[in-house]
Amino acid sequence: MISIELAAAGVREVLLRDSFSVIDSDGDGLVAKGELLTEIASQEGFVGDLDTAAAMIEMNDTDWDGNLSFDEYVRFLSADPGFGPWSWLKE
Repeated sequence: MISIELAAAGVREVLLRDSFSVIDSDGDGLVAKGELLTEIASQEGFVGDLDTAAAMIEMNDTDWDGNLSFDEYVRFLSADPGFGPWSWLKE
């Protein structure tokens, strides 16, 4: 029998991958800083500044290619839940 924790982890993974693919507007498997900043700014309830968001993106771009891979994206979202509706990631 599948545990509740395992099922929740699977749901979280699906939600993360879905949100990543929506933001990855050109479908190249990477989220460019511009793509993510556009998405962040469009979120209802966003109460931050885009300069801070851009700095956080750069901090999580561990291979310094100017984009976020899926793993870097997850790390970015887990680092600060204050970006609009993404606060569920810390739960």
